[in-house]
Amino acid sequence: MPRQEQNYALSTDPKTPGAKVPSTLEIADVELLDAYARKFSYDGRSTGRTPDGRETSGTQHVEATSATMKRFRLGKIVHDADKAQTILSGLKLDAGEKPASYDRPFAIRGLSATFVSGIGDKPTTTKLVTDVEAGPLSAEKITFDTVNLGTEIGPDGKSRPVTATRINGAFELTRFGLINPNLTITNADGETVLAPVGYGKIEIKGLKPRVLPNGTMYIPFDELSAEKLVLTSGVTKVELDFAAIRNVQATLQGLLPVRPSTYSARSSGRSR
Repeated sequence: MPRQEQNYALSTDPKTPGAKVPSTLEIADVELLDAYARKFSYDGRSTGRTPDGRETSGTQHVEATSATMKRFRLGKIVHDADKAQTILSGLKLDAGEKPASYDRPFAIRGLSATFVSGIGDKPTTTKLVTDVEAGPLSAEKITFDTVNLGTEIGPDGKSRPVTATRINGAFELTRFGLINPNLTITNADGETVLAPVGYGKIEIKGLKPRVLPNGTMYIPFDELSAEKLVLTSGVTKVELDFAAIRNVQATLQGLLPVRPSTYSARSSGRSR
């Protein structure tokens, strides 16, 4: 069973001097086995600007038939209310001590995602239908904290603060795979389709991303491979039996903190 400890500090607020107020909440030894969820969905919206000042916008819709997680362990969660900070440590996701051949640390079945993005009246629509398999995954320490981005006018016409979540930490993902992916990209130039031939897949192995508080992400991985896929764009058709690139290192800079998005879900599951 998880262990929980609520710590308190003496208030320095002039209205309640010396009163006991919650400081940090610690939860340790969390373990979930055979977690299961079904029929969930996510909807999000984003806006931004290009380097030359043009406005961009995007929408995201993701839904899936089911998701499973074989064994999830978390050494400790520490939430500091005063700092608006949460630290996760000792995170592990795997298939258990004696997994069956069909067990996966994490899997999503019947994933369907639609992303629409673009500048002005020239949108690009990306649709993906696939199954997902991933894991094992591990992380020693990941920190989430809240940053203030300023203010905005709310629906009631009053000013309200705008906050976002900043991430600092690293994790290692042994394998991430898209199984029988069907990808369609539609823009002003036409339609491009990537589809499986028989049992097709796209896999990343040995992924070790690192996110820094300044918005930089390092993304090294051991291998990216594609197998038994066909790419069609206009009159061009390319059949891919197998291809791979190895020992890749990529860097993303200027990532913005994550703002909350609209989320809705319907799920049922079990854990012990």
